[in-house]
Amino acid sequence: MVVERTGMHYPNLQSCRVVLSGTPSSSAGGGRSGGAGSPVPMPREALDALAPLPPPYSFETEREVISKKGEEESKMSDLLGPSPSAAPTPSSSSSGSYGNLTRKERDSLTKMKNVTNASDSVCLRILRKNRFKVDTSVNAYYRGDR
Repeated sequence: MVVERTGMHYPNLQSCRVVLSGTPSSSAGGGRSGGAGSPVPMPREALDALAPLPPPYSFETEREVISKKGEEESKMSDLLGPSPSAAPTPSSSSSGSYGNLTRKERDSLTKMKNVTNASDSVCLRILRKNRFKVDTSVNAYYRGDR
């Protein structure tokens, strides 16, 4: 068995068993029964080295990352609020005022504009077609739906 020393942890291998086999030098004189191929006790140094191993993989780090990501997104949306770029501009809209948009719809418009750098009217038209789903709308924009 090859042991990598890169600090990687393989959760799928946590239930693996290592069995040392061979003929111990002490059995040559008839000390231990079984002969070649029978299990050999693991050296004490190897057992001591196993003591600092982490417990089975708990996905704690991944849960923390997801939690922090959610907190960051929440903070960003609170900080951004309605953007000046999403404010109504009569000349850039072919569909009237933006005053009838909900906050969520204005946020979607802002996000799409930040990604695509398209005009308000183009973004709004695509967002309305896609029920204000930003991912779908951005994909539609890059597919050429205008």
